[in-house]
Amino acid sequence: MTDVFIVFFDRWLPSGEDDERLLGVYSTAEKAEAALARFKVDPEFRDYPECLEADPFTLDDTSFKEGFITPTFDEM
Repeated sequence: MTDVFIVFFDRWLPSGEDDERLLGVYSTAEKAEAALARFKVDPEFRDYPECLEADPFTLDDTSFKEGFITPTFDEM
């Protein structure tokens, strides 16, 4: 199976809403790390570097193997 690397931004807003954004999909970990470095200095994201992540993702594989859940705020 082939892995790609997904770069995303995920931050809880003061209103309680989740600001989650898919920023890019990269073919190598090195390209994903370079993208993270660019986003960390971007005016839109630089104040929240801890909210930027790059994770491997396997192509042609089911992501939700255990099913869906709906978390409540007291579980977060």
